[in-house]
Amino acid sequence: MTLDIQFPDSSLEEVPGEVLVLFHFQDQLLPQSDLARVDWILNGVVGRLVYRGRFGGLPLQSLLLSSSGKLLAEKVLVLGLGRRSELTWDHLLQAYSRAAFQAAKMKVRDIALTIPEVAFQSVPDDTGEKILRSILQGTLQGEMAASHLSLAFLNPDPGIRDLLQGRLRGAIPKISEEFSAEISFS
Repeated sequence: MTLDIQFPDSSLEEVPGEVLVLFHFQDQLLPQSDLARVDWILNGVVGRLVYRGRFGGLPLQSLLLSSSGKLLAEKVLVLGLGRRSELTWDHLLQAYSRAAFQAAKMKVRDIALTIPEVAFQSVPDDTGEKILRSILQGTLQGEMAASHLSLAFLNPDPGIRDLLQGRLRGAIPKISEEFSAEISFS
C-alpha cells in the first residue's frame, strides 16, 4: 500500500477529495469551529440534526452527508468525540481509525481529516506513529481494496501543521516497515 500525506493550506471548501472528516463534541449544542463553517455551507443540516436529537456527538456516533456540490469534497463524515473536556489523544486516534475504516468500507481513496484545536494542547513525541498506525489499521480492518490512499490533514494554524508534519515524518521508518507501506509527503 502507498500512503500520500498532504498538509494543504486551503479552506475547507477548496480541499478536494472524496470525504471530508469533521468532529462534533457531545456537550456542544451547535456545531463549532470547522464543522460550523461546513454546516453553514450545507444550509445548517448538521445543526438541525443536533437540535432534533438525531446526532449528538457521542463517541462512536457518525453522520455521513453529501456535500451536494457545495464543497470540492464529495461527502462529509462527522464523527462524535464525546465530551470536549474528556478528549484525549487516544479518543482522537480511535476517531481517525474509525474514519479510515468507514472510508475503506466506502472504497474511498482520498480522505481529508480535520484536527480539533483542543487536541493540540500537547503533542507527545509518539503522536505521528500512533496516528499513522490508527489510520492504517482502520483502513485494513475496512478491507480497503485500493493500493493507494491519500490523506490531507487540515488545520489553519501553520505551527500546528508543521508540528504534526514533523511528528508524522519521524514515524515513517517504523510504520513503513510494520505495515509494508510506502509513505510519502506531497
